[in-house]
Amino acid sequence: MSEPDWLPAFISVVHIADLAIAVLVLETIFLAARARRRGESLPAGLMANAMSGICLLLALRAALGGAGIAMIGLWLACGFAAHLADIRVRFRPRD
Repeated sequence: MSEPDWLPAFISVVHIADLAIAVLVLETIFLAARARRRGESLPAGLMANAMSGICLLLALRAALGGAGIAMIGLWLACGFAAHLADIRVRFRPRD
């Protein structure tokens, strides 16, 4: 896959997915640290939600990098499993 002419040479399309993954990881770390500093528990589903997003971005990265369908499917399946975990945490009955 060739890069557009307007895209600087040091940034490839795959690196844009890497940047998005890094931002998501940093956001999750920040939210977890903030909750800990305040003596609060982690927001419900934070880790499952983050994992779901990271897996989808890894599937995107694999597709943009020319990986095979098996690798893309693996990341999508992992993202779906994390999504189901997120939904379960968010909608569990409260005591």
